[in-house]
This record gives sequence, C-alpha cells and structure tokens, in this order.
Amino acid sequence: MQYAAAVRPVSGAAGTHVLHLDVFAPDGTVCDALARNLVAEQGRATGTLRLARNGQPGAWILRFRDAATGVTGELKVQKDDAAQLAAALPVQNAIQNGRLFGRILGPVSLRQENDRFVAAMQVMVWSEGVQNPRGKVTLRVNSPWRLQQTEYDLAEQIAKLQGEFQTQVSCPAGTDLAKTPLTLTAQVSCEDGRALEIKGATVSGAALAAKLAKKTPLSLEFSSYYEDMNRLTIRQGVLTHTLSFTIRCGSLQDLPQGKVTFAVTPGWSVQPQELDLTETVVRRRGEGLLTVTGPVVFSEEPVVTMTVTLPDGARQEISQHVAMTYARYTAQAPSLDGQLDDACWKQARAVTTFHPEGSSEAAPYPTSFRVCYDDKNVYVAIEVHGLDPAKMKALPPTPGAGDEELWGQEFMEVFFDPTQRAGKVPYQLGMNVLGRRTDMIGEDQRWNGRWGVKGARTADGYTLELAVPFETLHATKPKPNDIWAFNVYRNTFAPFAEFHGCWSVIGDSRASSFFGRLYFLAE
Repeated sequence: MQYAAAVRPVSGAAGTHVLHLDVFAPDGTVCDALARNLVAEQGRATGTLRLARNGQPGAWILRFRDAATGVTGELKVQKDDAAQLAAALPVQNAIQNGRLFGRILGPVSLRQENDRFVAAMQVMVWSEGVQNPRGKVTLRVNSPWRLQQTEYDLAEQIAKLQGEFQTQVSCPAGTDLAKTPLTLTAQVSCEDGRALEIKGATVSGAALAAKLAKKTPLSLEFSSYYEDMNRLTIRQGVLTHTLSFTIRCGSLQDLPQGKVTFAVTPGWSVQPQELDLTETVVRRRGEGLLTVTGPVVFSEEPVVTMTVTLPDGARQEISQHVAMTYARYTAQAPSLDGQLDDACWKQARAVTTFHPEGSSEAAPYPTSFRVCYDDKNVYVAIEVHGLDPAKMKALPPTPGAGDEELWGQEFMEVFFDPTQRAGKVPYQLGMNVLGRRTDMIGEDQRWNGRWGVKGARTADGYTLELAVPFETLHATKPKPNDIWAFNVYRNTFAPFAEFHGCWSVIGDSRASSFFGRLYFLAE
C-alpha cells in the first residue's frame, strides 16, 4: 500500500522535515514493527506499507508527526484498499502496466461571493502500479460556469495531496441558478501518451439552488495577520491595534440589507462602530479594517465583537480575543527555582486567556503566564492547573543530552520572534516540569540555545520559570515600547483528556506572523 505525506508551511517553501510514522491496527493496537522515520525533502515523503494478507481487516490509521513542530496528521486506509477503491471508482481507461483511476465529486461547498456564485468541486486521481506518473490534469466545465484554474500538474497532485484536490468554478450572481446545471470533466494526460478521461456527473440546477439556499446567509471572520510591525503601535501612551474582518454573502437572496456593529471590552475603544451592510459587502467587497485603542498598561485584553443585524431582526455575531501583553522591567532577577514567589512576578501582568488550537473557545484547563525582563534576560513564569501531578507523565532530562523528545508528555512551549517580520522563523523552546527540554529556530533542530528553566509540582498541576538571555535570541535589551511576536503553547496528553492550545490562535499558532504581541515597558 503506497502512501504520501506533505508538510504545508504558512508561507514560503517547505524545507527538509523529519516525519515520524506510527501505524495503528483497526483494534487500536500500535504496530511498532511498522513505525519509521521519513525524510521529507521539500516537505514531501512517500513510502510503501506492507500489510500481511492475514492482517486485521478494517480501517488502519497512519499517523504522521513532524519532528520539528509536533504537528500531526492522520490517514485512514482500509486493508486491501487498492482493490476496494478500484472497484468503487468510475474508470474509463485502464493503462497498460499500471492503472489510473479518477472521480469527480461535488459541489462540496457552494456560496455567493458578492457578484458571483462559487462552487468547490473535489477531483480525485489515484494510481495503482504507476510510479510517480508525470503529466497534467486538464479540467473543463459547461457554460456559463468558469474554472478558476484549468490545468494541474499530475505528479504534484498525487505526491502532495494524495491525488485529491479541490477546484473552484463560478458563474455570475445574476444567473438563474435553478436553471443552470453544472458538469465538470477532467482529462489526465501522461507524458508517455497514456490518458484517462474522468466524467463527472451533471449536477442539476435545482440541486444547486437547494444546496445554496441551505447555506448560512453570511460568513463572518476576523484576521490579525501581522504583515509588519504596524499592526500594533504605541504612541504617547496610547496603544493602537489594527484588526481585519471579512463578511461574505452566501445565499440566493438579494444583496443583504442591514447594519454591521462593532463592540469591544470596556476600557477599550473600537472604530468604526457601525457600517452599512450592503455597502460593506458590495463596495468594499466584504473586507475592512478595525482600529482598537486603549491604555498601554491594562488588566484585561480586548475582545472585539462583530454583529450583523438584518431588517427582519436576524443576527449573526462573532468575537475575537486580541492577544497582547507587556513585560515590566525588574531590577532584581527572579530566583530560578519554579516557586514564582519573587517580587517581580507579583508585579507582572498575569495572562489567563488560553484557547484550544484553532478555536476561539475557552481552554478546558486553566493556564496562565507572566513576563518580565532585566538588562540581560527575558523571564517567563507559567502556571498550569487542572491536573493530578501524581498521574502526570514527565520524563527526567538525560544528563549531558541536548534536545530530547517531549511528545506524549505534559509539556509547554514558548515562542519568541524579536523581529516580528512576516515570514521570520521563531525561536521555539519546549520543556517539561522536570527540566527535560528541546529548542529550535524554525525547523532547525541543530540549534541549541543557552537558556534556563526550573519547574515545580503543585497541588493541581505545576509551575515553570524560564530565563532566556537576549543574546540567545540574537537580540539586544529592548527599548521602551519595543514590540516582539510571542506565543505560549500547552500540550496535555493521557491519562488526561488530550489538549493542545495556546494564547494567540488567530491563524497558525506556530507562525510568528500570527503570534500575540509582547511589548516592553520603561524601567
């Protein structure tokens, strides 16, 4: 059974990654004999999994873990998957000395984007006995539908996406969708002259109209992508943060009428406070910027709420926590003992807002951190609650060892990017309560920085205390109001409910462009 895995970075090209593969039988048993490490050149790795003919029938799980970031992905396959898949797919051509199979599904989604209807179609090309087929996939669609992209590289789609990819088709919003069927076909052409035609089923206009009518009228979203440092500025004692938002139309109704209002946590202000919905969707293409202002020293981070109210009283609402905090200067460095009883921690602001990764919901486990600094170091104190420390899995450090494995244990990660430039790789420090640790710059695990950490168990969890020299981060002592990209990440495993979450979740929580912002107060 052949498989493929791909690492997809937030920006730029993927470098060389090491992926660890674990294989789980249908009964959940870990098959240690099938586990292996894969070198993913340019973020891609392929291989063959050989299962015994008398192996367990059912769904086998292949779990890939990126050694650099800890990010995991799973692939579920059936034993004898090739034969089952070949029987299930409509095949028009069999290729000598190997076969290609294809199928078109969809639409998997259908929405209205301002002046057009947009449908996402799923295209699948799968090979059996064809090693790294090279060629192209050419798509065609009936009028008045138009393709966003008509041609795809065959080898790239099979290697990177396991042969499954989505393509978008669109037609003008004025089209009578109920009378406009959709037919998508694909022609697979190999470099050696072999070919396969994939004929997708025609989706009736009535089915398209019914699917669209079931959609939520509007799609609301916030974004806080930091293209540069100007998203957060501090001038004359006033902190100003810029937040992006989008509103997408997704129904057959006429362009919506109504209003968009914005509110923020008391003590903060937001502008604008109200917009016309139609003007925002049509003239501004559903996109806009908000400015959130407040004091440099504060107790509660701002939460911005966007509410859309339609003439019939229907409302849609989303909220977004804006992650930012500050570090106070301390003349007396904390004792690195994990006790957190130093005067500097009593004066530092406690950050208590944590979220599950990819969600704006509150985290199920209480977690908090504080930051301070002196002339040579930045210090971070972390408090973790909600655990029975006697049951917590934490391996001790190996004397003289450098980077050590932490995955599967209870551990924390702290990310720094003093430059906060888009695309800049962050410094990543990982540690458990016993002082077992790892560090890297971006994906480079060869880097071993000089920094200290001590931990201590508590009645319902543990504490950590870090001291990180500025020179380790290739930085100098911050000036007043200097701003860094920063994030704190928690990993909890069995026997507790598995949890991965962090302070800033608006975007990729491990990419510095999406981190929260840490700024430094004057001495």
